[in-house]
Amino acid sequence: MVESFFKDITNPENLGQSIELRKYLGAVSFNNITRLAFGKRCMNSEGVLDEKGLEFKAIVGNLIKLNESLTVAEHIPWLRWMFPLEKDALDQLGARRDRLTRAIMEEHALARHKTGGAQQHFVDALLTLQQKYDLSDMIIAGMDTSTISIEWVMTKLIKNPRVQQKVQAELDHVIRLKRIMTESDFPNLPYLQCVAKEALR
Repeated sequence: MVESFFKDITNPENLGQSIELRKYLGAVSFNNITRLAFGKRCMNSEGVLDEKGLEFKAIVGNLIKLNESLTVAEHIPWLRWMFPLEKDALDQLGARRDRLTRAIMEEHALARHKTGGAQQHFVDALLTLQQKYDLSDMIIAGMDTSTISIEWVMTKLIKNPRVQQKVQAELDHVIRLKRIMTESDFPNLPYLQCVAKEALR
């Protein structure tokens, strides 16, 4: 994912054009959350989703749209007539989500049986408890909060050019140009670490 973002930014065709940060941040968040929860990436480094990733992304997108109309109706009761409850759509989406969740749980149960329970991911922890949970809520919450937080940091950096220049200078000094930053670079980026900690404060 980072490679895909780097390629798009450094592509000569995109020189001087704006880049939609939310698209990339959402993809990175989705990939990280699904990797933590399911133990596998649903998206490759080029940003292409696999079958389960496509299904989960569609479910999440539809769930967000349906919940937006419900939220308006809940908070402004006299506008309820404009946002009717789409019970059939919610039921269909719930059934679709349950099928996907069941398939993921069964896949992990089979993998645990083969490996003797050696691999442990979030789904595996749920399986040991023998309970059924709604994984989509966890993934939606993780994706949105991470994406919004990073967008907020970027907004604050743009509004504070002095800080932005210091971060850029540190990145240029440590990473140089034409290379993608890796996790091993973080100990050498104390100012960037301070910016991240300040953003989370």
